[in-house]
Amino acid sequence: MDIWRWVHDLQRELNESGRPRLAELTRRIPGHVVNHEHAQLDAIVPEALALAREAKSPWLELFIRHWNLQSRILHRHEATAYLPEAVRLLELASRDEARDCPQSVCVIQDLAGCYAELDGPGYAPDRIAVARETLARIDAKWPCFTCISSEYAYGLIDDGRAAAAVAFLDAQAEALVGAGRGAATRHLATARTEALFRLDRLDEALAVALRARETETDVNDQLTHALDAARLLARLGRCEEALLALPPFDRILPTPSLYERWTQAMHALALALAAPGDWKLEARFFELETKLADSGVVRVAIGIAHRRAELAIARDRLGTAEHAAASIRALVPRLRRPLGADDDLARLDTAIAAAREAVKDARHPPGSAELALAQLTSDPETDLEILAAGRARFPDEERLAIIAASARRALSRHAEAEAGLRAHLTAFPGAHGVLMTLGQSLLDQKRSPEARALAEASLAAEPKGEIAVGAHFLLATAYQQEDEREKARPHLEAMLALEPGNLRLELLLASLDREAGRLEESLARLDRLVEREPRAGNHDWDRMVTATLLGRWDAVRASAIRIGMNVQGEGPIEEAWGLCRIELREPDGEVGVHHALRTGPVTARILEVARPRAPQHYGDEIVFEAAPRNPAPGAGEENHTYLYPAITTRKPGEYESYLLDGVHPGAERLEALRADLKARGCVLAVQSDATYVVTEAATDAARPGLLAYLAAPAGCSRRELHDLLARHGGADESPLVWPGLAQALELTGELERQAAIIERFGL
Repeated sequence: MDIWRWVHDLQRELNESGRPRLAELTRRIPGHVVNHEHAQLDAIVPEALALAREAKSPWLELFIRHWNLQSRILHRHEATAYLPEAVRLLELASRDEARDCPQSVCVIQDLAGCYAELDGPGYAPDRIAVARETLARIDAKWPCFTCISSEYAYGLIDDGRAAAAVAFLDAQAEALVGAGRGAATRHLATARTEALFRLDRLDEALAVALRARETETDVNDQLTHALDAARLLARLGRCEEALLALPPFDRILPTPSLYERWTQAMHALALALAAPGDWKLEARFFELETKLADSGVVRVAIGIAHRRAELAIARDRLGTAEHAAASIRALVPRLRRPLGADDDLARLDTAIAAAREAVKDARHPPGSAELALAQLTSDPETDLEILAAGRARFPDEERLAIIAASARRALSRHAEAEAGLRAHLTAFPGAHGVLMTLGQSLLDQKRSPEARALAEASLAAEPKGEIAVGAHFLLATAYQQEDEREKARPHLEAMLALEPGNLRLELLLASLDREAGRLEESLARLDRLVEREPRAGNHDWDRMVTATLLGRWDAVRASAIRIGMNVQGEGPIEEAWGLCRIELREPDGEVGVHHALRTGPVTARILEVARPRAPQHYGDEIVFEAAPRNPAPGAGEENHTYLYPAITTRKPGEYESYLLDGVHPGAERLEALRADLKARGCVLAVQSDATYVVTEAATDAARPGLLAYLAAPAGCSRRELHDLLARHGGADESPLVWPGLAQALELTGELERQAAIIERFGL
């Protein structure tokens, strides 16, 4: 059964039946999975599923959902979240309308993989039985023969029968050779490596991994084999080679299926002192452990916690070892069957207790918070023990609580850092620093509802002073993050009442007034600030923006002079101040950047002609935000232009554009065309350069080409424009075409003439 032939035939049928987008998505989905492009996959799966259901194709739906599960389960280990989907997909694969789909067998692997991640050894008998039953339905000619065989072998390995797994894989490899699919035996290499690893036949396992790494083209398998090679080399004491084989951490982090092998390799290297076994490695281990535990991949997470503990004991960081033991203690009850995990934990507790007994800590509880702070180091593991002693003696000292949270975050213990801050705030509601640290952390994580809840709880206690200001600040910031800026207003006003004269708050309120369309109120507030503040500043820039929107050029000029700009005269400022770029957001949300001429303090005119059918802004007069998006030019940086976000279009240019393409008429004729267009208010924006050539099909002669956008103002006669182009570009020896304009005029004969030119020169 050739699954991929079915897929290729299906893609051809989809294209022929007018569903090219669905054909394209079915082509892209498997590639995204095997190349670890999970974000790209997530972006297209919903669309692909909707189109498959619209096409009423259960087979295609099965195909899409299976590959999504391959990514979610086999690579990203989202076992708990996607177990229900794996069960649902198996049910679909069992229905009459989907049972004969070649991909239906592969669904078994999705479900088996899910159980393997939840607790591989705990579910081993069940996995073996399911894989055995599936293998009875297929033979070595099926592409999924290697997948199901690997699942069966992994079941044997997790059941403690690694030798049986090697024998089984040998038999399956022979079956593949007998079926004429000897090359497919490489897909069994990962399971064979693992079985040999468990049998401590490390040299054999390394040979398999290295051979597989050299022959594999699949990105996921390449990384897996590289990690296998690294962990085996490290175990064999060949640490320099292991470090060379080890992929960088940023290649590992997005794909949890690689976590166990990477931590095994780093654990061996750190114990051999070939890699730093410090707090930074601890932070990475705990980050990976947490991700797996949160996804329900419990036994692998326990294994990483044991490696954390062993490394911590080796470097005398017993607090970290106890932390790892506590993690294991919480995870063991989540296993389907302990299978010795509880005994391993008991042995770890004994080892930690013995290490504690052997270490006589000479550190005494600090006599003051300042002394505790003075003892801090650059090692967060050490600092946590110092801080714990200090906080036991000075529980109300919020500086110790804040620094303890920072140390925990450095060790990737983010949930514990947050819990510690919340506990301190519960015990000491007046801890302003803790409130702000916790609230800002929530906002940084885009958890604005929780930040609001935190602030509202503080305000419910009717606090005074800085606690009240801080709570209102968090609420105002959270509402702004949620784009509910008007709801931020009462909190800004409450802060201003508590801190009269706060310039930053005044500017925020003026900005809210401006965004709400209350321009007069905004300008009045800014006028008061300018009168109150003798020195120029952001209030002058904000004033120029609002005054420009109102057409109050007296106020614009007054603030421009305060800032130091040389503006003379009265009325609107329309000057040429140099080039800039303007960021414009279209009604559909798309953001574009356009070259422009700055014409005043906060105004610019767009100079860039957009392609036909794209949003056209040529000639638009823009009011922009005073603060640029990009920094000032660095030393030696040339051709720097500031990028400003647009606020509004003060006056639209009202141009439309057309495409001009064909044989270059020569510099002289091009300038004549440009001059005639300019006389009618039109602009010719040439897009091509000397590299653009067109080739006449009949003679195969290459000629210089011209590709340009022609922008015509509103009111310009399309017919006159067409006639002008016909005079300049209609010559047979160097013809040009303008099909968009001809189509707009519905000139059938002209369109036919231009179509012939397009075909003649392959335009």
